[in-house]
Amino acid sequence: MPGWLLRAGQTAKAYPAIRLDEVRIQPSAPPETPPPRLRPEDPDQLEALLAAWMPVDEAASLSPMPVPEPAPSPGLDALASAQDPLASRRDPEAWRPRQEILSIQNRLFADEVIALPRRLIPDVSRVDVAGDIVLPVETLDAESHETGDGVPGPGGTGWSGQLSGMGPLAPPEQMLPAEDPALALPAIQPPTEMFDEAPESIAEAEPVEDLLSLAVSAYRDASDHALYFELQIQRKGDSVLPVLPRDVLLIQDCSESMTPWKLAECRRGLRSWLETLTPEDRLEIVGFRDVVEPAFGGWRPVDESTRREAIAFIDGMRAEGDTDVFGSLQAALAIPRSVRRPTLAVLITDGRPTAGVTGSSEIIDRITSQNQGELSMFAVGAGKRVNSFFLDLLSYRNRGGSVVLAQDEDIDLAIEDLARQIRRPVLTGLSYQFAGLSNDEIYPRTLTHLYLDRPLVLHGRAADGVNTMVFRIVGRSGEQLYDMVYQVDLADAAPGTSDVRTRWARQKAYDLIGTYIQEPSDGLLEEIRSLARAYGMILPYGFSDSVPR
Repeated sequence: MPGWLLRAGQTAKAYPAIRLDEVRIQPSAPPETPPPRLRPEDPDQLEALLAAWMPVDEAASLSPMPVPEPAPSPGLDALASAQDPLASRRDPEAWRPRQEILSIQNRLFADEVIALPRRLIPDVSRVDVAGDIVLPVETLDAESHETGDGVPGPGGTGWSGQLSGMGPLAPPEQMLPAEDPALALPAIQPPTEMFDEAPESIAEAEPVEDLLSLAVSAYRDASDHALYFELQIQRKGDSVLPVLPRDVLLIQDCSESMTPWKLAECRRGLRSWLETLTPEDRLEIVGFRDVVEPAFGGWRPVDESTRREAIAFIDGMRAEGDTDVFGSLQAALAIPRSVRRPTLAVLITDGRPTAGVTGSSEIIDRITSQNQGELSMFAVGAGKRVNSFFLDLLSYRNRGGSVVLAQDEDIDLAIEDLARQIRRPVLTGLSYQFAGLSNDEIYPRTLTHLYLDRPLVLHGRAADGVNTMVFRIVGRSGEQLYDMVYQVDLADAAPGTSDVRTRWARQKAYDLIGTYIQEPSDGLLEEIRSLARAYGMILPYGFSDSVPR
């Protein structure tokens, strides 16, 4: 055979000709459908845009499409109380503002010099800062909370305070077992009272200052005669404050908007999270779309059997259906909690609800009001259309943090990074106060737990003449409550750059935006934009002048 080299005694083999009968295309994941042009990036603006586009009389003639009731999930007795208590109780009556009462305790002027006549009323006890509107919110019944040895943790109020429009939740002291009253955290007191307590009101806390170390850096700005500082808090040494066992709740968005490809990346990140759990931890996994599906129906100790079931549940997640983020967070608030161990909830979603409550601001406000800082919430999202406003503000107002990336393919890395950061908590339920300067200029107002692998930093602003201050922080390690007081000498602080000033301004902007969510007003919006102009910031979410909302 020409063209071939054959050995002696070797003959060439003849092969039949190859015939091509059919050509098939290798199947691949369908590409993600691009969003329609001019779709508003802020879901809260859709209703206003539709109202401007369609005449009122025409819009009134259209009846909304009925929303199908989601099928109940079997075995969700512990999550039955997670349904929206406000869905069927709307008050159509027009709002009537209350009449303010100005109570004058001390007479300063004679009646002859008063321009307006006084109307005297009986001196009765009144409620300060009562809401104009009180919605009929039922509290979760005790049976759905108290399972096993877990009880809802008392926790501190979030930095934004309780939403004035929400109904009352069960007081923390009623949630604690009567035989163990020492586990209750002390209430956060005003600055003037926190440093001047009556002996009978002081909680039983161990006054130890050698548990934490403080690192202070400062930057003096001559333009506004102010001192900006950062106070970083960390554990002092390896022999103090042991690592606490955790209750970890992983909440995965399995709706159609996540797309099969992105959900596959999330599954990879969830499987890697399981590797950071210890035998002392407890685990629950929830997948949600328009219904909530738990893996175990309650907390499960982390062992090999739990890991196998968790991996099988994660691998079975599919992207389909609508997105009811509020329902998943309601389910998270219904899960039992113990004050002996920190409870962490991690929400993995694009942050764009399409079912149930869909307003980002409304979801943030209602969940924050009901949570009251008890459940530490973290959020992870990725992609060009992720609702970073929702993820950032939800976690910021609920003792957590967010990881938002621009590329979908990195979401598994974001999940792994967050798992590493919060795997070793040592001090929980933190509250703080300062003496010697105004607490109104220190952020964030509500702290996360103290983790060994995650920095905990306070950002403050003081008058240029302030050189010393007293810092008090209260926290819990297991069943032991610690009360620590430090004197901080700003004159000896490490010199910082102008970034210290910028980071303080950004923290204040987050605080103002959180207040704007609760009580929006033109004056507060202008204050946020004035802050951005004064410190040269371009704020996200459309709060800067240079970026349209």
